[in-house]
Amino acid sequence: MDRDVFASLTGLLFLDLRANHLTDVPPGLFSNLGILEWLSLSENRLERLPDDAFEGLDALEILGLVENRLTELQRDQFSGLGALTELWIIDNRVSGLAPGTFAELPELRILSLRKNRIADLEPGAFTGLGSLEIIALDENPFSELKSDIFADLAGLEELWLTRGDLAYLHPGAFTGLANLRRLYLQSGRLTRLDDGTFRGLPRVEEVWLYENEIADISTGAFTGMPLLERLVLWGNSFDALPRGVFSPLAKLKEAWMSANGLSTMPSAAFQSLGELTFLALHRNQLSELPDSLFAGLADLAELNLGENPGAPFTLSVHLERTDTSDLDAPGPAKVVAALAEGAPFSMKIPLSVTLRRVRSRPLAQQPVDKIPPAFERRCIRAGSLVPAQSHCKVNITNCHV
Repeated sequence: MDRDVFASLTGLLFLDLRANHLTDVPPGLFSNLGILEWLSLSENRLERLPDDAFEGLDALEILGLVENRLTELQRDQFSGLGALTELWIIDNRVSGLAPGTFAELPELRILSLRKNRIADLEPGAFTGLGSLEIIALDENPFSELKSDIFADLAGLEELWLTRGDLAYLHPGAFTGLANLRRLYLQSGRLTRLDDGTFRGLPRVEEVWLYENEIADISTGAFTGMPLLERLVLWGNSFDALPRGVFSPLAKLKEAWMSANGLSTMPSAAFQSLGELTFLALHRNQLSELPDSLFAGLADLAELNLGENPGAPFTLSVHLERTDTSDLDAPGPAKVVAALAEGAPFSMKIPLSVTLRRVRSRPLAQQPVDKIPPAFERRCIRAGSLVPAQSHCKVNITNCHV
């Protein structure tokens, strides 16, 4: 392409050069396009960009380099693009990022390097991108995420690391991401989550980890995320969870843990999750539910326990008369109801009363911890109200409130 082909188009705002079989960009090609805002060079055959390839594009905001053959990126290639807000380099052959590659792009908001051949990420690769809000590094072959990789991205809100070969997150990998809201790590090869894996994410609200190979989760894996609301872990390989693993997640509202092979759960596993509204445990290997499993879940609105060996599960409702030790004493009587597993949702339990006949008036039970407040029931006639430690059973699989 002749370098003067656009010389007279000084008022051009948009330039689409997609699918033109371009193999190079002559130096100075865009030097007269001082007010150009949008440029696409996608779907060409570009293997490299010359230094100062975009000289003169002082107003350019969006640059597309999708589906080319670029193998490397250098800092000088983006000089002069101080107004750029979006850079799309999807589906190329970029194998690495030199420190300072994007240092000339202070206004960049979106950077997509999805589907390249980046085998390693080193600290300094994203220096100068203090305004960046979204970065996509999906479908790249790097296998680990080292500490301080994103230390320069204080304004980042979304980080995409899906469908690649990522197998390990070093503690401190997310240092510097104080403003991150959403972290996408699904469909990778992660095998474990160590203590401190997510340290440094004080504002993150969503973490997506489904369809990895996670077999081990340490007790302190989720520390450092006090505002997390959604945790998606379905389709992994862990068969147990350590006691207290969810303790740091007091604001969690959704927990997705289906299809993992979970065969056991610690008692009071969700005790600290008072704001949880959705819990998915279906398609696991649970045969029974431990005591106090649902303790503390006062806001739970949806529960799925289907496709487990023990489904439908039985909650044991224990009833005990507490106003007297004489079970034949006339009423009114005070009866305490207790659920060994905790009440996962509001329910009405048919209360059987032994007075030579069965009474079916229901006993209301709110979602509470293992020992709820006392309930008063009045008897019309004398006689045994309820034997000590008697119980009825409630079967649950799925619940929607």
